[in-house]
Amino acid sequence: MEEANKQGYCYFLIPTPDLPKSSKERLDSIIRLSELGSGFFIAQEDLELRGGGEILGEKQSGHVDAIGISLYLSMLKDSIEGIKNPAHAYKSISPEVNFFDDAFIPDMYLPSPTERLKVYRRINEIKSVKDLFSLKLELIDRCGKYINEVDALFSNAELLLLSKAVGINKILSNKDRTTIQFDPKLDDHVLNKILDI
Repeated sequence: MEEANKQGYCYFLIPTPDLPKSSKERLDSIIRLSELGSGFFIAQEDLELRGGGEILGEKQSGHVDAIGISLYLSMLKDSIEGIKNPAHAYKSISPEVNFFDDAFIPDMYLPSPTERLKVYRRINEIKSVKDLFSLKLELIDRCGKYINEVDALFSNAELLLLSKAVGINKILSNKDRTTIQFDPKLDDHVLNKILDI
């Protein structure tokens, strides 16, 4: 049996500093995550960069590539829990807000796909309007003044949080009409206030 008290080293020799963006991001992950036990996090970031695709298939792209491994695994866990326990599926339903507008983070505003995915994930995990506002300020500090698409993304996310708080399942709106679907268990007092507005 070999001794475990010897430190190993690994040297990366690159032909030129002008590496492709994905290669630079992979090297950056290795530099940042160099502590003992960081292999899982390096593999996770690599999976986000290249995509996961079919778990049992040959493809190496798919939904994981679009949303990131953490959010993908969270959605997968909720789906499995919903199949095992239908009551959980009802509790985990989140409202849908769609104004059929351009609500996203464009490449020109935040060029790194990995960073965009991280922002989308954080927006999805936020539970309060206050935390959403803090993320807004952080993004303005990083990327500059908002553009319309990013402003729409955060406005929709805020409306989503407020909808969940009062018991609205769905808000769909276009230039012709707006549809609001209330939760069947919506409190009568809340419903009357909404109707008054």
